[in-house]
Amino acid sequence: MNAERGFVSALVLAAGRGERMGRLKQTLTLGGRPVLAHIVDAALASSVDEVVVVLGYEAGAVRAALGDTADMARVVVNPDYARGQATSLIAGLDAIDRRAVAAVVLLGDQPGVTSEDIDAVVKAYLAGAASAVRAAYESGEVGHPTVIGRALWDEIRAERGDVGAREVLRRHAESVATVALGKPAPLDLDTPADYDAAVAAAERRR
Repeated sequence: MNAERGFVSALVLAAGRGERMGRLKQTLTLGGRPVLAHIVDAALASSVDEVVVVLGYEAGAVRAALGDTADMARVVVNPDYARGQATSLIAGLDAIDRRAVAAVVLLGDQPGVTSEDIDAVVKAYLAGAASAVRAAYESGEVGHPTVIGRALWDEIRAERGDVGAREVLRRHAESVATVALGKPAPLDLDTPADYDAAVAAAERRR
């Protein structure tokens, strides 16, 4: 699919407890689908060559909620999820296809990310020489989806806690590119108020 530079994987990180939400946010219903299903669907509809979903807390319940969507992706369980997001990112990197030259990192609580957003950062990575490519939004916020080339993976594997790849990307800022998506940043569903806002937005789009 990405013949110029090789195989690209998507990693959907969805292992956390979601303590601020007070409920299992991955399985909350949004537009008739679980929150996590929206981002997995977007990844499956994009140009990536595989989709790996990293679960942890209540993994069985989350996988069950995904239904057939889980069968179209590859699900791995991070037993160390309580030690922070870095462990889930490492678990995902360890699980993806050996042919992968890059991984697109996605967050399971950002259902507003679309397949077009994913394709935009993947296209920019494959067309350029950057070590990583991050999405940039109208507000100036830079974040996910983020494509990380294989050259940075060993450094990421040395990270600990909730930093994910943030510190690695900061250290290599001169070789990290951004792609302006020309839209507001997707909402992170961290709290009940965030979820209520997402539900209201979905209702307005109906």
